[in-house]
Amino acid sequence: MITPIRFPSVPSIEGPLSGEVALPVSPDGKPGGSDFTKLVSKAIDSVNKDMNDADKTTADFLQGKADIHQLVMSLESADLSFRLLSRIRNKVIEAYKEVSRIS
Repeated sequence: MITPIRFPSVPSIEGPLSGEVALPVSPDGKPGGSDFTKLVSKAIDSVNKDMNDADKTTADFLQGKADIHQLVMSLESADLSFRLLSRIRNKVIEAYKEVSRIS
C-alpha cells in the first residue's frame, strides 16, 4: 500500500478560481495592510524550519539515530521548500520590474 507524502510546511492554496484577486484590507478598512508581509515572513520561517530539520536529521543519521529514508525525506522537503520560495521571490521581482517599467 502506498501512503501519500504530506508536507506540513507547504501551505495549501484555497479560494475561488474565478481569476479575481482579493486585496488585503487593513484594520481601518483601506486596501493594503500587512498580510503580504505576514505571508512572506511565514514562508521564510517555514523554509528555515525545514532547513533546520534537515540539519538535525543529518546529524541524527550520522550518529545512527535516523535511517536513510528519514534523511532523504527531510533533505528533499527542505530542498523543495527552498526552491519554491526562490521561484516565488523571482516572480515577485519580475512583477516589480514590470510595474516599474509601466510607470
